[in-house]
Amino acid sequence: MRVRVNSRGVVTIPAAIRKACGLQPGTEVDFILKGDTVHLVKRDEIATGRVSKTAASAKSENKTRRK
Repeated sequence: MRVRVNSRGVVTIPAAIRKACGLQPGTEVDFILKGDTVHLVKRDEIATGRVSKTAASAKSENKTRRK
């Protein structure tokens, strides 16, 4: 599915993806940048270890870069 980023940097996650991933209003997510790919990950998946080691290491690399 293709969506556009609006002028404020906002994208709408398509309803089918929100439903499949269990994304409800108020669900916390993280953006993980790995190379030129952005991963959107539910916070509870990071806490419970359901995120791949590659994505989790990219998350920690991103935190280091922002400091």
